[in-house]
Amino acid sequence: ARAAGAPALALTSAESAGLSRGASALGVGSATGEVGRVAPEDVCSALLRLRSDMAAASARPGLSRSEVLVIGNATGSASTLRAARAVMADAADVASVARALGEAGLDASAGRLSANAHERLVCALAKADGAAALDQLPLAGRWTDSDARASQFACARVGGALRRLVGDAGPAGRIYVSGGAEHQGPPGGGPVCIIFSCLLGDAFWRHVREGY
Repeated sequence: ARAAGAPALALTSAESAGLSRGASALGVGSATGEVGRVAPEDVCSALLRLRSDMAAASARPGLSRSEVLVIGNATGSASTLRAARAVMADAADVASVARALGEAGLDASAGRLSANAHERLVCALAKADGAAALDQLPLAGRWTDSDARASQFACARVGGALRRLVGDAGPAGRIYVSGGAEHQGPPGGGPVCIIFSCLLGDAFWRHVREGY
């Protein structure tokens, strides 16, 4: 951009990735009707006033194309898997996730998944907002240190909160937290997707072995 005499929107790969995630999230929000017309200056603006509660975007250097994965529930589907969605208001907001689990028929009323519900859990996917989430913590440190990225601390905090709620995610599943939540959920929080099985016991594990 500079060689062509144009302004550079990003000077580092991290800044470029943030812009990519933000633009992708706003694109999802526009498609789902969560946001209206998006202007270029809205992407990663200081206020992050626009957001999608359904988007989870990742970015990395070197990719030659964009990939889109849509997770949802369809009437008449033959799949044994279902998805529940929640939006964490901050990095410790497991209450919102517990409510979403309850609405999906997975009991977490005691602050932790019941044994029955835990058997059906496949995975928990979440986004963590690095800068805003850390504003809530009295942590000491320099966020410019190369080995102390804010997103790493945010992912650890969100992952720990989810671990307390859902346990170890079972032998067939896992907890995955992705950093960088520009325009994805409220500042400091982020969207969460829980994928679970409608089956129990031997029937569930048979489907696991057969690849669902």
